[in-house]
Amino acid sequence: MQEDLLNVEGLYREAFEKALQNNKKLHFPFLANPHLELSKALDQSNIQSSSSTRLLRLAEVMADTLVNEKAEVPFDILDPMIKELEKNLFWAGPGRELDAKGREHQLNVLKKLRENRELGQLLSSIHPPDNHPIADNLIRKSLQLDAHAKLTRQHATKAALIAWLTPLRQSIGSCFATAPALVIQEEHPQYLLRDIQELLATGRIQRTFEGVSYEVPLSASFGIGDLNRPLNFSARNPIPFEKASSSPGLQQSFIAMQLIDPEEEHALLKRLEETLQDLVNRYQEITLTVEDVMKLCLMKDLELTKKDLEEYANRPKQMIYSDLLVTTARGSREGKSLRDRAALYYQLLEQGKEVFVGFTDNPLLKAWEFSLASFAETKANFSKWNLYSSLGLDPREEGGIGEAMHKTIAMQLEEKNRRVEDLQEEYKMLYHQLMLAEGRFKSASSEEEARWVRADYQRKRNEYNTFEEMRNLEHQNAQKLANLLNHLVDRFIELFPTYFQEVYDPDLHDVSAGPYDDSPAGFRLLYKHGRSSSAQWTFVKNYQDFTSSLDQFFIACEHQLQEDPEIKGIEKEVSEVITQISLQIKRDEFIESAFRRMAIQHRTPVVAKPLDNLDKIAAKPWAYTSGGGMASLVSNYFCNPDKPKEKSRWVESPHELFVFAADLIKEMPDNMVDRSLLTHSPTHAFRLLPWLKPFSNSWQSEEFTYSYVRDSFLIPQQEFYRPLRLDREMMSDLIQKVRAQLPGMVRPHFDETFQSLPASLSPQEFKEEVKSRLEKDRALSVFANQFIDYGEIDSLLYRNIPYTRAYQFKEKLYQVIEKADLIPVVGLEEKIANLLSHSHHFEVVSAEAMLKLALTLLIQEKGQVTFPYNPQEKVIRAMRDLLLLPPAPAIFADTNWVANHFAFLVNPTSLELEFWRIDPLGVNGYPMNDWKKWLDGSRKKPDWGVYVKPEEYS
Repeated sequence: MQEDLLNVEGLYREAFEKALQNNKKLHFPFLANPHLELSKALDQSNIQSSSSTRLLRLAEVMADTLVNEKAEVPFDILDPMIKELEKNLFWAGPGRELDAKGREHQLNVLKKLRENRELGQLLSSIHPPDNHPIADNLIRKSLQLDAHAKLTRQHATKAALIAWLTPLRQSIGSCFATAPALVIQEEHPQYLLRDIQELLATGRIQRTFEGVSYEVPLSASFGIGDLNRPLNFSARNPIPFEKASSSPGLQQSFIAMQLIDPEEEHALLKRLEETLQDLVNRYQEITLTVEDVMKLCLMKDLELTKKDLEEYANRPKQMIYSDLLVTTARGSREGKSLRDRAALYYQLLEQGKEVFVGFTDNPLLKAWEFSLASFAETKANFSKWNLYSSLGLDPREEGGIGEAMHKTIAMQLEEKNRRVEDLQEEYKMLYHQLMLAEGRFKSASSEEEARWVRADYQRKRNEYNTFEEMRNLEHQNAQKLANLLNHLVDRFIELFPTYFQEVYDPDLHDVSAGPYDDSPAGFRLLYKHGRSSSAQWTFVKNYQDFTSSLDQFFIACEHQLQEDPEIKGIEKEVSEVITQISLQIKRDEFIESAFRRMAIQHRTPVVAKPLDNLDKIAAKPWAYTSGGGMASLVSNYFCNPDKPKEKSRWVESPHELFVFAADLIKEMPDNMVDRSLLTHSPTHAFRLLPWLKPFSNSWQSEEFTYSYVRDSFLIPQQEFYRPLRLDREMMSDLIQKVRAQLPGMVRPHFDETFQSLPASLSPQEFKEEVKSRLEKDRALSVFANQFIDYGEIDSLLYRNIPYTRAYQFKEKLYQVIEKADLIPVVGLEEKIANLLSHSHHFEVVSAEAMLKLALTLLIQEKGQVTFPYNPQEKVIRAMRDLLLLPPAPAIFADTNWVANHFAFLVNPTSLELEFWRIDPLGVNGYPMNDWKKWLDGSRKKPDWGVYVKPEEYS
């Protein structure tokens, strides 16, 4: 509360915006474009990342500037851009510290283009797609092109360069693909460019080794981005409506869905209130995802109900296809049928979602990542497919295809055997007659009688031969029928991969996991129609699609089987078997038994009346979740017959995990320690970065690693925290930050509960005091459980302590500036006094505030916001040296997430070594409490693991 009087954020932002007005002129001004108003709106709404948006916009403008009409990157532009970016690489300003890693990535891309001519040639060789609408759409979305603009080589090259320049970050469920994709994008970009070249040319990526071909189609989707971001609305608080309506991505999506007029003031706010206020009033507090909000607003506008949409979506495909001709121009709803409005709903919703996701994600880059993900489930043997389990090809499987085939063939075989028996009887009779005729011939008494008997004998011989041939043929056909079931199953299994494939679907929302347990991924069945062009392949999205695609497949099989020598003579019977299969797959009995088989296969509960409870079914024949096979992906993509060499174990403490990671690197060759290592926790895939300090000290030390971690890392951090005490002013400041997590209606009661505070507490005691007061108060405990994770208290303490008393503040700030050596110290006391002249009385200053005030002074003194060095890093190092920040955490891995790395550090409230997610500078972090069971030994399976040979994925 006292710190609010100091107005740290206001001073920092004011200095930043003032310096922008004096920003020096650049040859490439976009390199220092802060996107000020856009970033403010993104940060205010807190729905999409302002850092990701800025980096994406910069990648787009860079590519647009660099790629000329010949689809080349000329050095006379590339060289000066590199030099200018080097001089303006890092930002000082609110939230701009998160841009640093992304801008470093972009600089590295430009340098690789300059140093490696082959990469430039590969980039320039990328051509626009030839008759592939999905690939066309990705390029157009990446470049914001009109739907009718003719695509050129320049467009294709620009789109590929943007994909390379845009820092890749993870979407939900794709970690097993994102981690390898990051290795490729950052360390082996030639693979990325070749993949894009192949995807645009053929619509697929193919790998062939050991005589087996693995291919995956271009993903039709570029993901869900932040569509699942939860938005909390309150009946007593209008702020959530205002925050959501300030989202630029949401505004653009509502314009794309034709729900708001871009010229109307506060149009989105009005639309949200009009649609959601009644719902919020009914429940008082409600949480909706961004996608939920889009759907509700669109349904209200088109006067549709959920039931209307379900009925439309479940209609036969041939009826749905006719609706695709509906124009996306809204106009008046009068006279439009329910069918037309439902078709329009799905078209507009898809447009809105694409615009929203594309606001922060590059479509081509994400589509490449998701295409890569399908290598995790590429299987050469159909019997390993999810689809195989559902069909019931074994005749003993009740309700399956095998049962229907067996019954039909058994009836046919019975009939065929009767026919063979009848022919055998006639054959015996003819044989007897033939023998009699032969006897008469031999005993003929005259030449004339002999001629007559010979003619009769020859007639009977011909008749006998005909019946013998018929009998033998029927017998052969009966034998074919006896073997038909196995033969058909073998042929179906042979043909299935030509018509079906299981691929990663980023839009599959059947996965339920914690916010950081995102390894489970959605895979969906794809029907290829027997066509080679992936543009004509379609997803199987429901059981109607499933049965329809199976029906089409078996009809196609019937034509394929006509030339099969094993079928010759029993074509009619085979046709009847196919007919019975088609009838079987349309029966409820089949689909219900398929769900039962899937439940058994995936070890999930069998759901009663599955067709009425599809939302409760965990694994469906056309859609299922997988752990995300990073090992399979790496093996298939990099053409390795064996799985990557892995070292793994379960751990009983973060200390043990720290030692495990460090010891692995100690054993690696020296020439490999500068390579990122693919790593996985029990629920997440990420990259270990061995070179990061101070983590690298642990494996470079000759000490026993366990002792090093204890003596050189754990104990010094504990000694930093042990003497720290929080007085009332410090606790008051922290309490106000806890208060900010609660809804407005609860805050007055919260203030009463925390009106009086002890004189002094340790950080550990402070956390227990807050927990105790919240849990003892019945009213507060309900909201505390909903809005406050007690890890937030650990996080608040980590980034705010140690506090500095007001009377020491000027001296300490002076020391920080002097040690950081960023600006001259001459007249520094006066500058500090001037900085504080507009502030009210304050008692304490947090470490977080000290950092921002030091950066404020830097911006004021320099009159600029971009630098060739990282100003935040320099100030942080100085503050740590002066014990004004906690010791540096051991950051050791990239999480794949937008703003986090993984690190080991000592928790200020427990004084134990813990595993946290943390910002790249190590000052703002959060304990990974969701993973506690994987770090304390209570769950022994699955393991933590590291792929220890990076040469296997390069």
